Amino acid sequence: MSDPQRASSPRIVSEIPGTTRDAVDTAIRYNDHDYIFVDTAGIKKKKEETPGLETLAYFRSIQAISNADIVVLVLDGTQAITRQDKRIAQMCIEEGKGLILAVNKSDGMELEQKKNTVNDVQLTLPFCRFAPIILCSAKSRDGLLKLFDLIETVQRNRVRRIPTKDLHNWYTETVRGQPMDELAKSKHITQADDVPPTFVVFVKDPKKVKVSELKFLERRLRSTFAFEGTTVRWITKGQKN
Repeated sequence: MSDPQRASSPRIVSEIPGTTRDAVDTAIRYNDHDYIFVDTAGIKKKKEETPGLETLAYFRSIQAISNADIVVLVLDGTQAITRQDKRIAQMCIEEGKGLILAVNKSDGMELEQKKNTVNDVQLTLPFCRFAPIILCSAKSRDGLLKLFDLIETVQRNRVRRIPTKDLHNWYTETVRGQPMDELAKSKHITQADDVPPTFVVFVKDPKKVKVSELKFLERRLRSTFAFEGTTVRWITKGQKN
């Protein structure tokens, strides 16, 4: 279950590789809401890791992500997305964190270039399609204030609980007529947790449920309910006859 205190005061991690060696907390009050931004040290490739301060910085960055509610992954808009960017994004998903993709250095881009940049991010990080993308500039501060609205939206979605009746109605309509075998036969689904939103479907044989079928459910779920910016987890359990 969610922690009310953490839900009302989200912690944010902005991941900018190579800028710091320690996780630095900055408290900000904006529109009567308090935020704690944690600027972390860069997470380097394993072959670049060295003993001492760099190793300590690495583990502190990992810990900061683990402790955060929402991760703001800062991408360099003038460079291609790196393997490390993908690694951090995947880590956030595995940890069940809220995720926002902030594309920095976009102040000098033309409208068409901005559209292409957003498309490139979506194509390169297809497993992050649920994460909102914000174009911004740390230098000119362009777009930065929009980040706060996104943070509030993502945090609301992270703790969203769908009423049982609405969830059952949605599930019945979604699987009706679909060639989904076990899932189509199931009549029971429940939301087990809300941080991150976790759904349990009871089926006769969980081993027969395909990953592609669960991804189909997730796409339909996101198109019906507001879960932008948050990981959604699925669990299949065997049901008694």
